[in-house]
Amino acid sequence: MKQQSLIGAALILGLISPSCVFAQVLPIQQKYIEDGKKNWSWAASAQAVLEYFGVNKSQAEIGDYGTNGHDVPNFLHGNGDLNRHGVDEILLDFGDIEAWGHNSAMAPEKIFLRINYFRAPVLIRWAQDYGDDSNTGPGDRIIVVKGALYRDRTLYLMLMDPIDGTYEKDYDWVVQGAGHIWAESLEIVTRPPFVEKLTASEDSGRIPSLIDLNPHNIDWDGIYSGK
Repeated sequence: MKQQSLIGAALILGLISPSCVFAQVLPIQQKYIEDGKKNWSWAASAQAVLEYFGVNKSQAEIGDYGTNGHDVPNFLHGNGDLNRHGVDEILLDFGDIEAWGHNSAMAPEKIFLRINYFRAPVLIRWAQDYGDDSNTGPGDRIIVVKGALYRDRTLYLMLMDPIDGTYEKDYDWVVQGAGHIWAESLEIVTRPPFVEKLTASEDSGRIPSLIDLNPHNIDWDGIYSGK
């Protein structure tokens, strides 16, 4: 059985029910862009994720590595600029945290599983949505998704935004809201150290057949494309 079919079967069997309320908010602390900077949402978000993995770094240290300390935007993943290190490289260099980049929004089922069963946050980059007449949204920034729950068949995401704080929005708004569009995703495939120590009994009330899967063995690209 393909892994995306496994997830579909879980939905059908009610193991993951879109109509239920299921909340998993990862204990990721709110980080704001430090004083004097305007474009370091990437540094603040990377700092929050590193801290969640037990690695404490200042935004100054992250900024020095990422953009030589310059107050400029940075890549979420896969950049070709030798003078910059994107968020994926920052996480790998400072925390040995492996992550995969995608030039699209993450599918609802995938982000739900990432957070609730692998306990891994997801980073996203919002780009300015120039097709939005309001043009008053958050614009280009990198934020962290630290919670996902279904309520009345709608997926809600808890966001750690380095500019506007922590708040909850529905999935559709996160994909395209007031002045922004979800342009890129960074999914972390390294499980936090404390998760590796969880016993099977601690997860027995959730989905044993899914919780024990190694994220490296799952056809996430198939889930992404909806194949």
